[in-house]
Amino acid sequence: MQGTIAERLIFNKFDKSISKRLPSDGRINTKDSSTIGISLIVASVLIFSSLFYVWSQVKIVNLGYEISQSNKEKNELLQLNKKLKLEIASLTSPYHVEDIAKKELRLTSPKVNQLVIIR
Repeated sequence: MQGTIAERLIFNKFDKSISKRLPSDGRINTKDSSTIGISLIVASVLIFSSLFYVWSQVKIVNLGYEISQSNKEKNELLQLNKKLKLEIASLTSPYHVEDIAKKELRLTSPKVNQLVIIR
């Protein structure tokens, strides 16, 4: 019985404090509405800022992956370029050209009487 009386006193105090804060005609106080509006604006700015921060961090990570992939591709292309330059040098060397002329084209070196010296 004592518990129920104590509960009634607590609920009565709670009801009275709520009824003191609410206007009798049921409208919300303009001071409370401006506080709610400011709170909503602050909350939306914080949410927008947080989302922008997360988006920018994801973008940074993705760009880092793209840069890494581009650097890897660049290094592979540089290695291929070096190999191709070496192949060009070996194919255009006089020894290689002479070897192809003798073996595939069946050319021979000129004889002494075939040489013409121009001065």
